[in-house]
Amino acid sequence: MKLSTVLLVLLLITSCKLQKEVSTSTSPKIEKVKSPRSLAITAVLGEKDPVNSENFVVNELSIEGNKMILEISYIGGCAEHSFKMIGLPIPAASLQPIRTVQLVHISNNDQCKEDKKVTLEVDITALAAQKVEGKKTQLVIDAWNKKIDYIYTNN
Repeated sequence: MKLSTVLLVLLLITSCKLQKEVSTSTSPKIEKVKSPRSLAITAVLGEKDPVNSENFVVNELSIEGNKMILEISYIGGCAEHSFKMIGLPIPAASLQPIRTVQLVHISNNDQCKEDKKVTLEVDITALAAQKVEGKKTQLVIDAWNKKIDYIYTNN
């Protein structure tokens, strides 16, 4: 009787321990996936910025009303990066208003080499040649390979 009780207790102890080991070893790992950051900036009119802009790539570009949405890739990761958009003056002889736009990437001397992505939401109201509903201005962005038609809206 004593032997069967001892065996039963040992069996219970080892089975609990085995169950515990199995349950902890098969628990799933949950990793958080970070979505790209989003920055809101406002385009301004002015002269070309003489500060050297750091390298970046415009992956995607779209216009929604008076906002331009850009997906940007760059190298960095240790310092805060910032962007600014400058609309240059429209040449007087232009029949169709065409505004050259400079996008400046400021890296704050970041020495890290990690691939980063950011989505810029740019208020481009200032880039309109005429702030009249439905008037078109063509934008030529230095980091994009084609002209973009921007139609001003009052919204």
